[in-house]
Amino acid sequence: MRSIRIPACLSLALLAAGCAQDTSGGLALTVRLGPSDADAAGCAQFGVEQIRATLGEGENALEETVPCGNEILFTDVTVGRWNLTVEAIDAEGFTVMDNGAEPERVEIVGGSVLDYTSDLTATPAKIYVRWEVNLGGFPAQCDDPALEIATFDVEAWDDIGTRLHAHTFDCNAPVNLTVGSGYRDVPDPDRLIRGNLLKSVTVTVRNDAGDVLPPTPQFVLDAPPGPGRILYLTVLCDDNACQSTGNPPYDQK
Repeated sequence: MRSIRIPACLSLALLAAGCAQDTSGGLALTVRLGPSDADAAGCAQFGVEQIRATLGEGENALEETVPCGNEILFTDVTVGRWNLTVEAIDAEGFTVMDNGAEPERVEIVGGSVLDYTSDLTATPAKIYVRWEVNLGGFPAQCDDPALEIATFDVEAWDDIGTRLHAHTFDCNAPVNLTVGSGYRDVPDPDRLIRGNLLKSVTVTVRNDAGDVLPPTPQFVLDAPPGPGRILYLTVLCDDNACQSTGNPPYDQK
């Protein structure tokens, strides 16, 4: 077999040409708010002030925040598949719309800019609930033999009595340390607690046999809180009888 000798300078040039590949690209993101474009009218209709987009997660995440109605442009993004989270934020800092419970996936190709449209929908409201249990005027633990309380059924309702969502907590259910102050957050993976419909929350207290321990605490709102809003509810139980505390809109700890 004959070998062909290639001058060193030429071989290096060929190697550079063969290995030179773009390792980064871009993302041009357009947002739709429900059925509407994120223009001035759409932003005003949904009360959105800013759009925040996040590529990736954790310390390597890339984030851009722009006034509602502006295009979001990511540049110099490493090629590959990225999680994309998009949030619409109102004037009070609440996330009122987003692109779903799970991030979207986008693929960044080297040397090009991906044009992508993300459709946002209303975020659910959140319910944080806590209970304070007393026996004989003193704080009690859930495992106290004299305590009849075993579970708390938290149910969210609209203004015509349709149940939106329900979840049952054990009396000794762990608290959400991120929220603090003894609150538990009501899980809502299917995003059923619609903030534009939520009108009341009931907390049915039961014993080990499943029997209701009256009365049933009820938290009635003057008006639906809206998407992305948070209710902080406190149930006070004295000698196995529980009642709601606080006043609407129940939006403060």
